[in-house]
Amino acid sequence: MPTGQPVDLILQCYADQAVVRVGSRLSPVRVARPLTITGLRASLVLADQSPVETGGLRLDVKVNGASMLSAPLLIKPGQLSSRAAGIAQPVISAPAIPDDAEISVDVVAEGLGARGLRVMLVGNYA
Repeated sequence: MPTGQPVDLILQCYADQAVVRVGSRLSPVRVARPLTITGLRASLVLADQSPVETGGLRLDVKVNGASMLSAPLLIKPGQLSSRAAGIAQPVISAPAIPDDAEISVDVVAEGLGARGLRVMLVGNYA
């Protein structure tokens, strides 16, 4: 693919009916060429059922073991996406992904009963 060509990378961290649990290095994948990440989001098949005051499901996206975000990505209780209204998005503090780097996901707070977690990274070939 030529430099600048758009790319979407979807990491399925938990199967559709699998309950999301705290875990490290989920869905590790090595990139086949350098990327620049311009956006990301997470989604669920079944929303977190915990009380709103618990804060919801929180996750981190890592490149070679280091966070690429300024803060954890959040999916609020009752929501199916990190892009739902009222959810502040973290800054992508390390958008450049080098060739052969490993991208993975850590769930740092699981909520209650959330199922089917996916993380989507949007960017361009560098």
